[in-house]
Amino acid sequence: MEEEAAALAEHILRMRGTWISPAKREKVVAAKGLPEGWSVVAGLRKDQGRYFLAFRDFRSPDGTSWPTFGAASKYVMANLELGEKIRELKSLEAVEGGGAFECVTCRKKFMESRQCIGHMSWHSKKRKRNCLD
Repeated sequence: MEEEAAALAEHILRMRGTWISPAKREKVVAAKGLPEGWSVVAGLRKDQGRYFLAFRDFRSPDGTSWPTFGAASKYVMANLELGEKIRELKSLEAVEGGGAFECVTCRKKFMESRQCIGHMSWHSKKRKRNCLD
């Protein structure tokens, strides 16, 4: 068991980041699997005699925090979907050169791309509000 703890502690030592606990058991490191600039607290934990690496407090570059990787990745995916819709709308604007814009979610029509983009972000916020996790 002590060998296992030593191996995990050595792994945390090799990670690039800053220590946040005086006992050097928790470190803020770059979060893999999330966009650049995201960080996570990696720590050594013990449960029922077994040591393991625990990851908590996933932080975005703007300082917003999520307790799990799943919650953070849902946020990232929602923003990526919104970004795709915005890029799609801007390319449509370049082709049409103005005119009516349509929300891809509810098919509501707008005269300006700015209004349509704001409306589409409302759909994203509404979906997050209704999410149960």
